[in-house]
Amino acid sequence: MSLPGCGTSIRLEAGPVAVREASAVGTVMARTTQELLYENTVQVIHVMIVDVGEDNFADALSSVSDQLRERGWVENSVGPTHLDMSSTKWEEVHLRAGFPSLLPSFPAEKHADIRKALKDTVDGTYAYPMIELIKSNP
Repeated sequence: MSLPGCGTSIRLEAGPVAVREASAVGTVMARTTQELLYENTVQVIHVMIVDVGEDNFADALSSVSDQLRERGWVENSVGPTHLDMSSTKWEEVHLRAGFPSLLPSFPAEKHADIRKALKDTVDGTYAYPMIELIKSNP
């Protein structure tokens, strides 16, 4: 892939198997991708809102962590509203999960399913963590 005036660029994106594995922690209520452009790099971020069957947010994050650790992921950072993990199978693939309002913004207004899942979580109706899957530069 080439960016105008930039020569060859690098595309950083978690592979489809990694995306499926992260998606398998629950029922995906909504999903989208973001493409960030900087220097000669395109970084694709997979964003999912998942229902893991828990009534409160702390339990929902714990469920995400437990399921991914069973699949070989390693916790890097854990807090009451966030989780940061790395894959042991896919080099430089990282996962962040957290309360939707604490994660970077994306064009949710263009996606009715994402808007509804965010509202349900913020209202306390459901505990849907937002998961971001990212591949970084080695």
